[in-house]
Amino acid sequence: TGPPPAPCFDSGSGASAMVAAVHGGTGLATGTDYRGTPVYSAYTYSAELGVGLVLKISRHEVEWPLIVNLLVLLFTAVGVTLLGVVGMVVAAQHMLATIEEAW
Repeated sequence: TGPPPAPCFDSGSGASAMVAAVHGGTGLATGTDYRGTPVYSAYTYSAELGVGLVLKISRHEVEWPLIVNLLVLLFTAVGVTLLGVVGMVVAAQHMLATIEEAW
């Protein structure tokens, strides 16, 4: 047998990850599962057992927490920035009022 196939990154049926695994490959793939759901896959071949192994997780399961965390970070950053601007305006008004009183 030759060298293991290169990692496959496909948008096909998802069977290519298993095909690559049973042919001795190891890598990552993208595709769809039997329900038509987009998935990320990791695959490898176990020489000791003589089987290919494919692990899949839906993209939604991976990406949704990232999206939620990015939105939380965005709103937190906007909120902190607004609080800082309001604080600076209040402090500047207070300082200007003090300066005007001194004149």
